[in-house]
Amino acid sequence: MKPVKTKHYQILLDKIGATFKQHQKQAIAQIYSEKLHAYWSIGQHIVEYEQEGKIKAEYGKQLLVQLAKDLRQYGKGF
Repeated sequence: MKPVKTKHYQILLDKIGATFKQHQKQAIAQIYSEKLHAYWSIGQHIVEYEQEGKIKAEYGKQLLVQLAKDLRQYGKGF
């Protein structure tokens, strides 16, 4: 089979490449956005746990040490 190497073909190839790159960037941006929301929610859960209904939390290092150990089951990043 003879390769297609026309100007018209190159335009098609460029359009496909640009479309792929554009959507790839959008997908990555969406992933980062979702991770940001997840981390914010996780922080909120920790604060609510620590405050136990009080206005101000009394943070203890032990909670974070224990969470760091127990959250390893979800992979790196905790």
